[in-house]
Amino acid sequence: MNWFSIQEIASDVFAIAEDRHWERVRSYLFRGSDISWLIDTGTGIGDIHAVVTSLTSAPIRVVTTHVHWDHIGGHDRFEEVFVHRLDAEWLRHGIPLSPERIRAEVAKVAFDAPADSSFDLDTYAPPTVSSPRIVEDGTLLESDAYRFRVLHTPGHSPGSLCLHELERGLLITGDLLYRGMIYADYPSTDPQALLASYCRLAELEEIRTLLPGHNDSSLPPAFIRRGLELLEQVDRAGQLMHGTGIHSAEDIAFRF
Repeated sequence: MNWFSIQEIASDVFAIAEDRHWERVRSYLFRGSDISWLIDTGTGIGDIHAVVTSLTSAPIRVVTTHVHWDHIGGHDRFEEVFVHRLDAEWLRHGIPLSPERIRAEVAKVAFDAPADSSFDLDTYAPPTVSSPRIVEDGTLLESDAYRFRVLHTPGHSPGSLCLHELERGLLITGDLLYRGMIYADYPSTDPQALLASYCRLAELEEIRTLLPGHNDSSLPPAFIRRGLELLEQVDRAGQLMHGTGIHSAEDIAFRF
């Protein structure tokens, strides 16, 4: 059974999808001759390192959109990991949720792990990285083939970031924006910051394609405006705060 499916969404840019898990996580590989960039490492249920090294022989740098279990599951299999300063402590010392809560989220919908996986739900825990490299808003990550500008876009987590790949007009959005239910009801989330982050994305120019963290491997840039309009509607109603429940429109929803 293949845990991952791979789609080349642009020349040397690959979406690595985990559609056999209910969260349908997306990680992204930007293959280069000198350096390859891996954006997030998924749940850790399958061996993403084996997949990535089958696609590139270049040194791999991992960039973290945010420190949640479903996006850092393979981080410990790579030597060089970047993370925003405000999520760095979670990556060094662990996500501030109990192991039982994390395992319940992972197993919310039953799934079959791949036969060659060492995954064990009873002992599952997101890995830590003792010495990640820190990025800030505006940091430029460069190699021969790619230039990524880091955009600090909090709301889903304090150090959530998006990456604007400047050469191709790609925007990697992590869990800030995707089709489906966006979760902002954990204590560490911030609905008001989420709105501010959407406002920032709406002002970006020359975005051709969105690369979201779940469900789809690409979305049109107009999806930013769709999410922003819903958040503004919720804000006008005085409900942009924890405890107000689910707010939805078409194929996007927010849970506060």
